[in-house]
Amino acid sequence: MLVTTLAQLRKAGACVGGYNRLVRAIQGEPFTSEDEERTTHLRFAHKDEIPLSFILESNGLGDALWALRASNCTERDARLLAVAFAREVEHLMPEASRSALDVAERFANGQGTAQELAEARDAAWHVAAAAAYAASYASYASYAAPAAYAACDDAAYAASYAAYDACDATADAAARHVACATDAATARQRQVDLFRQLCRGTAPWQVDISKGQQIMLVTTHAKLREASACVVGYNRLVRAIQGKPFTEADALRDTHLRFAHKDEIPLEFILESNGLDDALWALHASNCSERDARLLAVAFAREVEHLMPEASRSALDVAERFANGLATAQELAEARSAAYAAYYAARAAYDAYAAYAATATATASATTTAAAATFSAATSAAYYAAANTADCPEARQRQEDLFRQLCQGTAPWQVDSTP
Repeated sequence: MLVTTLAQLRKAGACVGGYNRLVRAIQGEPFTSEDEERTTHLRFAHKDEIPLSFILESNGLGDALWALRASNCTERDARLLAVAFAREVEHLMPEASRSALDVAERFANGQGTAQELAEARDAAWHVAAAAAYAASYASYASYAAPAAYAACDDAAYAASYAAYDACDATADAAARHVACATDAATARQRQVDLFRQLCRGTAPWQVDISKGQQIMLVTTHAKLREASACVVGYNRLVRAIQGKPFTEADALRDTHLRFAHKDEIPLEFILESNGLDDALWALHASNCSERDARLLAVAFAREVEHLMPEASRSALDVAERFANGLATAQELAEARSAAYAAYYAARAAYDAYAAYAATATATASATTTAAAATFSAATSAAYYAAANTADCPEARQRQEDLFRQLCQGTAPWQVDSTP
């Protein structure tokens, strides 16, 4: 069940009017004109959790959607709710907006990269701007296109913005077609019903999480250079593609080799030519999803789970749930803090094994969604896990085998992606 608290709402910057209306509803008192004119939040001691479904009934859909960011709603659910709202007017959208919506849905399900989402968002923005400019000629699209753009936006705001844009589009269509005069109210009711389902955990994507599509991980020379690949690793890869040995002269070069090669490069090829470290680094210049990168980091850290303090193991569980859209960013941040505290405690006790194991968890619990930092978590977790075992070569081999499975789309969480 989705819940929040008055403290969380205030911390998130709840507006005075909406907050005070909710307080009166909790108190069982009417919201008066005097309350409406207040410029400060009502003082009310109430520490109990507040179901978002209660806010829906007391304040309406707008305030309930806003409260998502101060609740235990996962990023995946917020994104998919935004997509569902925008789908209401998909038939009014230009092709680019519909494509952007598909990308937003795939990203929410861990089947797309942050780069793909950013590109889709930019494309949706240009389409929305063009539709708005030509509003007198294409009024439907001018309202529907921003819904796709909003669905690609930051998760904390996406659901709210997409709901407003989608509803506005339906309302506009209703106003211009008398025969469809009830569409606006009907669309709003569908949104309310969908939000109720989300609060209960019965939204379509919560009941049946579709299995992810298995895809081979690839990159290109252009993407590697754009991501600032180190000279030595890049040049070693170039020589491998050329079928030539990597010489001492190549190792001493301080510039990238000039090589015209536009074909996609499987990450498994980089694993064989350059080794695991370079292959892991190349993840953030590939089509690997954030979910897969996070779960790979977790899997690496699991190798030394038996050496971890209890707080580290708990943090690892949270990191796994977050990757699967079952934990919030706040929960992940708290778990990461606990993991670092466990690391410092182990280091202070001169327990090297526990310290390395705790560090593997801390890196696997990366809170940022920035691609480079998320993917580097897998690299760090691999290093600290392997360095912590007596059978380091064997541990490294297990990591390489797992990476191969990831590249082929056959890692355990890819074969059965139901969290």
